Amino acid sequence: MVVLAIAVATTPGGVRADASAPTVTVRGCGFDAAALVAALDHEAAPRAITIAVACAADGNAVVEVSRAEGTRARPVDLRDVPTALAPRVLALVVAAIDDAPAIAPVTPTGAPEVASATTAVVTHSPAATGPSVADRRVAGVDVPAPTPARAAAIGPSTRWRRGGAGRVLLRRYGAATLVGAGAELAFGPVGVGVDASTGTVAHPLGTVTARALALDATVTIACTRSRPSMCGGVRAALGRQWIAAAATTSVPPDDPTAAVMTAGLAGYSAHAAAEVSVTIPVGGLAVTATGAVGLGAGVVARANDAEVLHLAGLTVGGALEVRR
Repeated sequence: MVVLAIAVATTPGGVRADASAPTVTVRGCGFDAAALVAALDHEAAPRAITIAVACAADGNAVVEVSRAEGTRARPVDLRDVPTALAPRVLALVVAAIDDAPAIAPVTPTGAPEVASATTAVVTHSPAATGPSVADRRVAGVDVPAPTPARAAAIGPSTRWRRGGAGRVLLRRYGAATLVGAGAELAFGPVGVGVDASTGTVAHPLGTVTARALALDATVTIACTRSRPSMCGGVRAALGRQWIAAAATTSVPPDDPTAAVMTAGLAGYSAHAAAEVSVTIPVGGLAVTATGAVGLGAGVVARANDAEVLHLAGLTVGGALEVRR
């Protein structure tokens, strides 16, 4: 947090700003408060007492500008803005928020000149998508509403920030279901991670337990610009699988001399899948639900020459991920 002071003096000629910057708080963004303060100084923007910026993982941000009279907030879409330019964009937004209430009243013809500036502050909801009617009418002056730009419905991946994620996952190979957990590091739209999973299949001769450990890489190809956002991507994994069998304690009733023999298996595996995900921002985090369809190659377990568990072929699965 960077704390600086600001003083405002009112004179018959207008409003004069002294000192430098207000209190600035930056949370969950790819830049720090010092970068925003520098951008505010460059744009000659700060006249507010407090500025707070909160960035969500989907690339959107909320800017709050506070003075003694009240607080105004406005959403800002930073999804297509490089991190290095984000402070400049936010400084311009702060200037727009701070300058709008400072429009001086129009002096009617023949009326005495107003000796001091008149200001008004209108509380603005963070959920608003643009200036309200009250925002656009300040001190009796109608300010035309800006024409909103039409954003494309779908665009490149918006995950351009570095971050970490934890997830729980489920993958089904035929009748076998593996459940596990994993962790991932994201570098823009590319992520690398590790996950572990396990599953058990019952058989009349015993139980078969599978365990898998894999390194995976994912690429987010494109995302919608809606909220919540929907993204499409691909994931590939290489790993190792282990299968252990445990025989039943009983033997077939018609053959008391029969016995069940077991042996473990291990081998390398590969898997590739196409994924579709939906992301909802929650505070400074992003919660993502993912569905996937893929193909895998791995270990196959048999009992009396019949397949009991095969970790190969067509797969379907899903995951729930929390990203910061």
